[in-house]
Amino acid sequence: MAAANPFKVKDLIAKYGWQIMPYLSNLGVNVLAEAAVLFVDSEATNALDADDGEHGHSFERPLATLNYAISLCTASQGDVILLGPGHAETIEDTGTASGTTTDEVTVDKAGIHIIGIGVGSRIPTFTLEGATDAAIVVLAGATDVHIKNIKIVSNLADVAAGMTLSATSDGAVIEDCIFRDGAAAKELVIGLSIAADCDNITVRNCHFSTVASGGCGAAIRLAGGCDNSVFEGNVAYGTYSTSAFDADVAASLNLILKNNVFCNEGAAACELQASTTGVMSENYIGGTTS
Repeated sequence: MAAANPFKVKDLIAKYGWQIMPYLSNLGVNVLAEAAVLFVDSEATNALDADDGEHGHSFERPLATLNYAISLCTASQGDVILLGPGHAETIEDTGTASGTTTDEVTVDKAGIHIIGIGVGSRIPTFTLEGATDAAIVVLAGATDVHIKNIKIVSNLADVAAGMTLSATSDGAVIEDCIFRDGAAAKELVIGLSIAADCDNITVRNCHFSTVASGGCGAAIRLAGGCDNSVFEGNVAYGTYSTSAFDADVAASLNLILKNNVFCNEGAAACELQASTTGVMSENYIGGTTS
């Protein structure tokens, strides 16, 4: 990106007036003075991935893909990416990019906000197909990433994970997101996969579901200790071979599980490593094993 960043908030205020600030605040975003705001909408006639001084500045001329918008962000400036209602991308991890078919979404900038706008069928949707490792991946070192109100759907058998938080991608906030199977034999093996030493994260008000008798392992899986992390208000219901909330590989310190619904028709609903410390409060837990 050019040194003079055309997406900066001060330019948005000049274009849209101060009303842009409460609009973003209503989406749960605290915009910093040095933040940029980028608009993405694959449905728009004028959508184009181009850093040309026109696209990405509004929903009239938005960018076409999330990956391109991320590439225009600056780390640790609080940049905001708004995904328009009905925005849709197919994530194939094929090594090529064409239109709205891209490689896996790679979040490699710290401190950015990715916010979906829309409800129901209009929630921005990412369909995983073409390769079983297609996913939305927050890379190591991309700390304090905020992802809100997107839907991730598998369209291939044995897709490994819908979203992955890598080690040291600390401080991530994932909220109001939907993770689900596309159909029978199109399993999302793990909805949200969290690497060991990914600490201080919050997963809030997300919904996970599977088709009946699917080949799914877990809705949320902690691959190791994730200290000082909070899981609150999530719902996971389906058939999981391991458990809906799978965190028994290694101990986490100060883990908070509050107001979740974990219901598994396949095995255990919630598994924690014996040395885990923290608080479990007001959860509904049901499974075929204890």
